[in-house]
Amino acid sequence: MSEAAAPAWIAVASVDRIPDGRGLYVVVNDAPVALFKWNDSVFAIDDRCPHMGMSLATGVMSDGVVECPWHGWRFRVTDGAWISCPKNRNPSFPTRVLDGVVYLQMNPPATP
Repeated sequence: MSEAAAPAWIAVASVDRIPDGRGLYVVVNDAPVALFKWNDSVFAIDDRCPHMGMSLATGVMSDGVVECPWHGWRFRVTDGAWISCPKNRNPSFPTRVLDGVVYLQMNPPATP
């Protein structure tokens, strides 16, 4: 029996493009993704707020939490957990930065 190949690391953006306090919207394999810088790391979560589908990349991020600009739902950028009910999560994706370029793995997401 052979093991399944690990998901590929996909180059998605220069780390310098991610603004402080906000996210960067990118599309990876036809999926909207929000990239955030926090505590010298880069995190990737599904860009769509599960409430009404608003882009989380356009929200304000503070202390590792991004707030949806429409209705104020708040999510941890580290794992996509909804602050009001952390067992509910937006999908998050593994990331790494090499030579100033952000890479992520899309399949499977890091969280359900």
